[in-house]
Formats: sequence, structure tokens, C-alpha cells
Amino acid sequence: MANASSHQRALRSIVSGAFLLGSLTACFEPAGGSVAPADPAPQADPAPQTDPAPLADTAGHPFTYDVWGRALQHVDGDGLVDYAALAADPSDLRAFSEQLANLSPETFDAWDEPARIAFWINAYNALTLLAIVDRWPLAQADTAPSTHPRGIRWIDGVWDDLPWTVLGRTVTLDDIEHQILRQEFVEPRIHAALVCAAMSCPTLRDTAFEGPQLDDQLDDQMERFVTNAQTGLAIDRAGGRVLLSKIFEWYGDDFVATDLPLEGYGAHAPKERATLAAAAFFLSDEDAAFLEEADYAVGYLDYDWSLNEQEAP
Repeated sequence: MANASSHQRALRSIVSGAFLLGSLTACFEPAGGSVAPADPAPQADPAPQTDPAPLADTAGHPFTYDVWGRALQHVDGDGLVDYAALAADPSDLRAFSEQLANLSPETFDAWDEPARIAFWINAYNALTLLAIVDRWPLAQADTAPSTHPRGIRWIDGVWDDLPWTVLGRTVTLDDIEHQILRQEFVEPRIHAALVCAAMSCPTLRDTAFEGPQLDDQLDDQMERFVTNAQTGLAIDRAGGRVLLSKIFEWYGDDFVATDLPLEGYGAHAPKERATLAAAAFFLSDEDAAFLEEADYAVGYLDYDWSLNEQEAP
């Protein structure tokens, strides 16, 4: 990746915040100069360091992603799923669904933020697969338009009506994505990790997301997504265009808080400048410079809703 560091996004956010704070300070500085600082308040002794709470289930057993990892063995390196094999033996997928349902909220709330984000990403991706496996082979719902290709949109109400139990409460896939992950955390890279089982979705990872590795895993997902010219980002230098995934059109505003650059990236809307800057972290130096400095129009790639399935042998 061009400007590779898993902490650069945070650094850019800090710089932006420092710039804003400096501007506000200048606005309120007295005409006669700066005020002498007050004596510093006495510092309390630092709190003792504690190890993070271990992942555990309601019975106190370690909570692991082992069964989810076994279910993901039906996913290949391109993120395509062998749905027929998964449907023939869905035991691991169903066992993971039971783990999601039975984990206590009290235990979950004791986890650190990366572990909680990883949990919800894994839950979304696993329940998406289970929605398909439960209806395999897919048949088109009466309410699905005939123009919809064979895929997840053939399942009536799959995102907003189909109920699942997680942490002992009923949620939908939309609840997980929009009410939990997007509302309770400031982490736009989730949009490169949540997979709605369509060909234009980000690549379904063939291993579980886990808290200690989450930052690197999300960076890897972003890199794989935006370096795919078919689904993530395509640069058309001759035509003076940059085409982005529709995911960035739908959810680009989520990147503004963490990635909106102070300069560069043209006179585009804030969500476009933020998503372009976010993508530039993972591109070659040449492509990153083009995004930051060139004059181009921004458009969006067609979205292929066909099922992300492996070809039959």
C-alpha cells in the first residue's frame, strides 16, 4: 500500500482535530496576548493496569471463533462461497449462531472495543450466510422483482425483517449494520468487512475477525477492496474519471469523521473527498497522487447483486 501504516488514519484525524483546536484558540485569545497558564492540578496516581477481560460465554467457557472458522473453510481465497457444501453440512454455522445468541450482554460489555466490533462483523457475515443456507437452493420470492439476479435479494425481508437472536435479543441484519456498528462505533472500515453475499461486495474473509488483529484485518480488507478495479475503485486517466463502489456512495459520510483531508482531492463533496483519501492510503504512490492532485470527475461502479458463489466443478 502506498502510505501504509495502520495508524495513519488516526494520525490524520488527530491533525485535523489539532488544526480545528488551533483555529478556535486563536479566535478566543485576548487582544493583549496569551494568558499565563494556571498552576497544574495535582496528578492522581495512575490506575493500576489490568489485563483485558477474556472472551467467555455465559457458562464461563472461553468464547472462541473456532466453529465460525471451520464454517469459513467453505470460502475460497477470492471470497466466494461453496454454498452447496455449506448447506449439506451447516452444523458449524448453526453452532456459531447459537454462540451468538447465548453470549451474555454482561460478558460482551466487558470486552474492549476492537473485540466488540469484531464480534458484530462476524455475526453479520455469519447470519448472512445462514439466511442463504436455510433457503438453499435459493428460490425467488414472489415480492422480488424479476430483474433481480439470483442472489440474496431473492430472500424477502432478508435485511430488515428476518429476525435473529444475538446476545439474547432479537435483531435484524440492518440493526447490526446501521443501529449498532454505524451508531455505536466510529469505524468506517467496517464497510470493507461486512459482506452482503453479492459479487460487488467486499471480499468475504476466510478467517474470523478478532479483536487483537482487527486493525490489521480491516486495513487488509480496505486494501483488497479499493485495489479491485471491478468492485472497489477504478481510475480512468484518459477519461478523467474515478469510479468508486456504490458502497462509498451509500456510506461515504461515515468516512468524513476520520478521513476528510485538510486539502487536496479536488472540489468534490466532503464524503467523496473523505472516501478518496481513505482509499489513497492503500493504493500505489502513483494512484494515490492522482487522487490527491489530479482534476477528475467522480462516478460510481455498477453494483452486481449476483450471489458470491463458487462455480460448480
